[in-house]
Amino acid sequence: SSAASDVYKRQTYDTLENTLNQIEPLYERFVVDYPANSQYNLYLGSTKGLRARVSLGNKAWLSILFDAYRGFTIIEKVSRENPGLVDAKLPIGIVEYYASVGNVFVRWAVDLYGLETSKDKALKKISDAAKNSKWAWIEASGILAFIYLWIENQPQDALNSTVRLAKEFPKNFYFQILYLESLTRTSNFEEAKRKIDELDDNFNGLSIRQKAWYEPYFNYQKALFHFHQMDYDKSRKFAMLAIDNYSGELDVILGNLYLLNGKLNDIVNNREDAVKYYKLCRNLDNFSYASKEAIQFIKVPFAVK
Repeated sequence: SSAASDVYKRQTYDTLENTLNQIEPLYERFVVDYPANSQYNLYLGSTKGLRARVSLGNKAWLSILFDAYRGFTIIEKVSRENPGLVDAKLPIGIVEYYASVGNVFVRWAVDLYGLETSKDKALKKISDAAKNSKWAWIEASGILAFIYLWIENQPQDALNSTVRLAKEFPKNFYFQILYLESLTRTSNFEEAKRKIDELDDNFNGLSIRQKAWYEPYFNYQKALFHFHQMDYDKSRKFAMLAIDNYSGELDVILGNLYLLNGKLNDIVNNREDAVKYYKLCRNLDNFSYASKEAIQFIKVPFAVK
């Protein structure tokens, strides 16, 4: 499954890079031909910044910073000259948020660029784009949900973003998964169970690639739901199924699976395996709250409250 995941990642990043190589020259030409149209500059900056997506998947932290900054300098100029263009706040907020959670070296490098490293200000920009932008609200809402679920551990704030995404895009399986986790972690269990049943029905309609990516994500959601229901045997079954077949692009959900499986082992006093999974989670080094919790539970066993 790990080999399959690596193949999918390479294919995804190759496709993204090839697409950007085609699109970037077009926007560069549009910027020259239509200098009064600020949106072309915004699109050009966003295209350049998207190259950081490949670096993010490979955890090449300095490359992320370099690629994001290339796009940021263009977008920041557009935002300064067009304060009413709310869409520009999203990429600016992303760069600033990344800087705020990065390691000391990354923050130092960002300071050299003269960017802010305030997490609160960064989240406010992304939130403003989610609420008020014309085009960027979809991506902004998804990013907020990602941040609040898996980095900041603020599921109620995630629910505020995922409700709209789930309603506007009922056939988007990833958005529905974000909504499902928001429901589970805010104790909306009846609605979460209905959503699981709905997604079970919809799963067969996905493409082969979508099934490969989303089935482990979905099994994690089932494991999480049963964990909150204190049905630990079912939770363990779905957690191991997701881990053994994990082929997602990013590893943040894999980290949550390792953390969950560590807790499940601690519950049955299998401390050796619990610590093994906590260390696997910690070693992913992906800025997630799961990594922070794993470090805590390596020292002190998890206990059901």
